[in-house]
Amino acid sequence: MNHRALVLTIFLATFGWTGSPTTSDTSTKKDVLRTDRKIQVVPIHGEIDEGLEHFVKRAIDDAVAAKPDLIVFDIDTWGGRLDAAFEISDAITSIKPCSTAAFVARKAISAGALIALSTQRIYMAPGATIGDCAPILQGEQGPIFVGEKVESPLRARFRSLARRSRLPPELAEKMVSKDLSALSAKDSAGNLVWFSQQSWEGLDDSARAKYHDARTVVAEGQLLTLDDQEAVKWGFSGGTFVDLAALEKSQGWSEAKRLDPTWSETSLRWLSNYVAILFMLGLAGLYLEYKMPGTGIFGIAGALFLALALGSQFLLGMASYSALVLAGIGVLLVAVEILLFPGTVVLAFAGLGCLLVALVFSLQGFVLPDPKLPWQAIQMRHSLITVLTTALGAGVLSVAAVRWLVPLLPFREGPYLKATLKDLPDSPPLACDTRTGSIATVRST
Repeated sequence: MNHRALVLTIFLATFGWTGSPTTSDTSTKKDVLRTDRKIQVVPIHGEIDEGLEHFVKRAIDDAVAAKPDLIVFDIDTWGGRLDAAFEISDAITSIKPCSTAAFVARKAISAGALIALSTQRIYMAPGATIGDCAPILQGEQGPIFVGEKVESPLRARFRSLARRSRLPPELAEKMVSKDLSALSAKDSAGNLVWFSQQSWEGLDDSARAKYHDARTVVAEGQLLTLDDQEAVKWGFSGGTFVDLAALEKSQGWSEAKRLDPTWSETSLRWLSNYVAILFMLGLAGLYLEYKMPGTGIFGIAGALFLALALGSQFLLGMASYSALVLAGIGVLLVAVEILLFPGTVVLAFAGLGCLLVALVFSLQGFVLPDPKLPWQAIQMRHSLITVLTTALGAGVLSVAAVRWLVPLLPFREGPYLKATLKDLPDSPPLACDTRTGSIATVRST
């Protein structure tokens, strides 16, 4: 995915599961979308992160305000952060004034599948794929599945979205968990009925006799990923179209507006990828100002880097006012240490602690993890590791700058000697005579 180790923070609510079979009747399912409609298009491209979440929420507000008949989400993503994907999913499912649809241009993998299923109807391009939403952590040895405690609420979300769109929930949850299997069978009327392995094995012989042509569609140990043809076959897609323009033409839609990110949203999204680096540079600047009081330039540069890091996270909704207040207190304590009480150290360390805590808050989007939401503990652990790495990097950078960069600066001030002993004349050697404690100068004759 990207440089960050963490690729998930999962949904906040859980839903029940009955394990009952689901009848698939996609051939007679009424399409929720009418023709001859004005639409608004919202692109969801690239990694799912806080910046994309911020843009999509803004775009949805603007689209709804324009009173369209339909909002189409143009999706092409490998996935990303599931906490951001859930926020986007909630924003889409909460749209009431108009219908929603998704067009999968190439891929809706992982978090992208969650977003696509949040709409009322999905359409796909030839060769496009959707699925594979198992929650993972990206470790040094590759992806690591996080386990049942986090998978369970995610499966519940997929089942809920599938039932909302009258899709087989047994198939939808196979996009999340590889430890399940999905079976299909036909009843006496020829309707396709879906079972989980557990529910099928729970039927007695008389109940199983009501069905025929039973077969395993997705075996245990496999994650479900559908191409465009398979998605049509199993009812996940309403059809395959060359591109979004072809879909619009076939459905008789007229595109009113395509809502793209503004330059400021693009910049914020770019900055959010480098928050830890900006924070490291900010801490290094404050340390150099502490070691060289009076220069000003390092302190100003450090404060600007910190403002960029926290400001971008605040505008994206990740950093709260508490994080900003903590950061402000931290900078103030460091300034008091430098300007009023140099050498006390206590104020500087207290300020550093406030800044590091502010960084933790801004990276995770919450203050303390909720015990009911186990993924938040994973997110907080990752944030703490990132912050400790940032502090260590700032220390190494500061020491390197003091050792090699600062002596080269023409405006440097502070405890640095400009004179050396290199050009001093040679002094006559000293020698001791035989009397204890006396020193004599050796004279040449």
